Amino acid sequence: MMTADQLKNAAALVGALTPLFGFCLALVKPLRTRLKTRVKSEIRKITRSAESEELLQKTHDLLQRQLDADAKWKADIEKQMALQNETAILQLRNTINHIYEKNLPEKAFSIREKENIVDMYAQYKKLGGNHYVERIYKEMLEWETISD
Repeated sequence: MMTADQLKNAAALVGALTPLFGFCLALVKPLRTRLKTRVKSEIRKITRSAESEELLQKTHDLLQRQLDADAKWKADIEKQMALQNETAILQLRNTINHIYEKNLPEKAFSIREKENIVDMYAQYKKLGGNHYVERIYKEMLEWETISD
C-alpha cells in the first residue's frame, strides 16, 4: 500500500501532468485540423486535376475538329471563288470582244458602250485578265464616239 507521502507525490505528479496534456491537446488539435484540411485540399486538387485534364482533352479534340472543318470549308470557298473569278473573267472578255467585233467595221461606238467598256475593263483588270483584252481596249479608246 501507498503511504500518504507517496499518494501525495503521485497526486502532485498527475496534477502537474494534466495541464501539460491539456496544453498538448490544445496544440495538437489545430495542427491536426490544419493538416486534415490541407490533405483534403491536395486530394481535391489531384481529383480536379484529373477531371480538368480529361475536360481539357475533350475541349482540345473538339477545337481540333472545328479547325479541321474550318480549313476544309475555307479550301472549298477558295476553290469556288476561283471558279467564280474565272467565270467573271470569261464573261467580261466575251462581252468586250463582242462589242469590239460588232463595232470594228465602223471603228466607232456609242457613249454608253464606251462607258460600259471602261467599267468592264476595270473589273477585268482587277480580276487578273490578260493582255489581249488590254490591246483591244486601248484600240477601242481611240475609236470615234457617237452620241445616242
